[in-house]
Amino acid sequence: MTAATWRYAAIDDAGNPVRGEVKARSEGDAVSRVRDLGYRPIVLRRPRRNMLRAEIAVSLFAPKVKSAELAGSIRQLAAMLQAGVPMMRALTVLVQQRALTVLVQQSGPALNAAWTGVRADIEGGDALSVSLRRHPRIFDPVLVSLVEAGEASGTLDESLRQAATALERKAELRRKVRSALAYPIAVLGLVGVVILAMSLFVVPVFRGVYADLGGELPVPTRIVLSVSGFIGSNIVLLIGAVAAALTALRRWGRTPAGELALAKIVLRIPVVGDLVRRTALARASRSLAVLASAGVPLLEALQIAGDVSGNAVTRGVFSDAADAVRAGRSLSSELMTSDVIPPLFAQVVAVGEESGDLTEMLRLVGDVYEAEVDAAAESFSAVAEPLLIAFLGIVVGGIVLSLYLPMFRLIDLVQ
Repeated sequence: MTAATWRYAAIDDAGNPVRGEVKARSEGDAVSRVRDLGYRPIVLRRPRRNMLRAEIAVSLFAPKVKSAELAGSIRQLAAMLQAGVPMMRALTVLVQQRALTVLVQQSGPALNAAWTGVRADIEGGDALSVSLRRHPRIFDPVLVSLVEAGEASGTLDESLRQAATALERKAELRRKVRSALAYPIAVLGLVGVVILAMSLFVVPVFRGVYADLGGELPVPTRIVLSVSGFIGSNIVLLIGAVAAALTALRRWGRTPAGELALAKIVLRIPVVGDLVRRTALARASRSLAVLASAGVPLLEALQIAGDVSGNAVTRGVFSDAADAVRAGRSLSSELMTSDVIPPLFAQVVAVGEESGDLTEMLRLVGDVYEAEVDAAAESFSAVAEPLLIAFLGIVVGGIVLSLYLPMFRLIDLVQ
C-alpha cells in the first residue's frame, strides 16, 4: 500500500493549534506520525483521491456508524467500568455483544471492527484515548478529548457517559434538521423528474400533432417545445454535464477555499441559512460546554467545537476566538466582533466569564440554540410545504397549459 497524504489539525505543547499534512499508509500510521512531530492530534481527514472511481468507492463503502449505536456502546462501556470491570474484560464483553448484534441485526460492522482494534491496542499497552484517535472516522474529536480528560482525572466512566449524552444530542439535532430539509429536497427532485418525463414522453406527442396541423404556435408553446427538443436531443450530454458539474463542485467544496465559500453561500439563503447557523451554534456551544466541564483546556475546546460545528464559517470564528484567548483577550469580546455570532451568544459567554461559571453558561446557551433549532425546523417545514406545493403546481400546470394553448384556436391552425 503506497503512502497517501493526510490532513490533520492538532495542538502543540504550548496549546497552539497546528494544521498540516503527513504522508502515511493508514490512519493509525498517520496518527503516529503526527504524534512523532510533537503534536496532539485532534482531527485527521482521509486522503483525497483524484479519480472519480475512487471518490465513488469512498462515498459508497466508507464505514457508516450511527450516533445512536456509538452512544449505546459507550454507555455500556461506562457502566461496566463504573461497576469495577477491568478495561480489557469490559472491551471483550462489548466486542462479543457487538458481534452478536451484527450477526442478528446486520448492523454496525464498522463499529464492531473499531472496538476490536481498540481492544487489541489496549492489550498492547496503549491508553484508550490513544487507540480511539486511530479511528477518526468512528470516534469524533469530542469523544476522544473527553476520554483523555477522564483518563487524566481518574473519572473515565463519567467522561464516557458525558460523551454518550453528547452523541445522543448530536444525533437528535441532526435528525430534526434532516427531517426539515427532506421534504423540500424531495419535492424539488420530483419537479425535476416530472419535467424530464414530460419533456421526453409527453411533449413530443404534441410536437407531432402541431407539426401536422401547421400554423404559428403561441410563444409559450414554442418555448416548451424548444426546451423539450433540446433535452431530448442532448439527454446523454446533459446528464454527463450535470454529473461532471456535481463532481467538480464536490471536489471544490472539499478544499478550504471552496468549503468556506459554500458555507457563506448557504448562510445567505433565506430561512435555510438561519437554520444552518443555529444548528452550527448549537453543536459548537454544546460541545464546548461538555469539553469545558470535563477539564479540557479552553484553547483545545474552542478548536474542537469549531471543527464539530459542521460549518466552515463557524469554525473560522472559533479559531479566531482561540487566537484571541491565546493573546490574552476575553472570549466574549472576540465573539462580539463577529457578524456570525448572535449578540445573545456573546452576552451569555460574557456573563459566564464575569461570574466564573462559563461552563454552565455555555450549557445554557446550548439549550437555547437547540430549542431554537427545533422552532426553526418546524417553522421552515410549515413555510416550505405550501410554497413547494404551489411551485410544483405552477411548473406542471404551466407546461400543460402551454401545450394546450393552441387547442383554443385549433380552427385557425388547420389548413
